[in-house]
Amino acid sequence: AQTVTGYTRAELAGQPMRLLAPDDMPEAEREAVLARLRAGERWQGELRIRRRNGEVFPARVSLSPVRGEDGRLAYFVGIFDDISD
Repeated sequence: AQTVTGYTRAELAGQPMRLLAPDDMPEAEREAVLARLRAGERWQGELRIRRRNGEVFPARVSLSPVRGEDGRLAYFVGIFDDISD
């Protein structure tokens, strides 16, 4: 995580998706990803990600939902691959 985003795993744990989303990410796009995760489905695709230093880069992303004891989305685990040149 740290080599791609600039954040350590500990810094990312428990943070909302907005931490890595660029300011211009459409709310509808973010909500569509979260809807899949809330439905218990894995999401894969390409997103633009914001690094800790503010730089935005294209990434291949795989997000897997993790449910809490109540069956609701508790958090998600993400894998990010920088696909910029």
